[in-house]
Amino acid sequence: MSKKLSLKEEIIDAIADGPRTLELFERYLRNFDLHFSRDEIIKQLSELLDDGMIIVGYPLNSKAEVSKSADDKEINDYWLELTERGREEQQKISF
Repeated sequence: MSKKLSLKEEIIDAIADGPRTLELFERYLRNFDLHFSRDEIIKQLSELLDDGMIIVGYPLNSKAEVSKSADDKEINDYWLELTERGREEQQKISF
């Protein structure tokens, strides 16, 4: 990567390749030697959900919130994916 992306941009870019779980986000960020706490990642995911840029794709019909504590294991089961709005935002990211 030639430009340092924000956590929001990193998450959106990661999901553009397909749905991800919290654990997969953590691995993705580590692969690029980016270090964010689990709480920071959860906070950003929650904001992206609130902004309508991502949705919980699995479990289906879930009204799950990602604002749970970082210790809650249920959050690891959520597969998050981009909405159309999130895809539009991803197109604006410059590398």
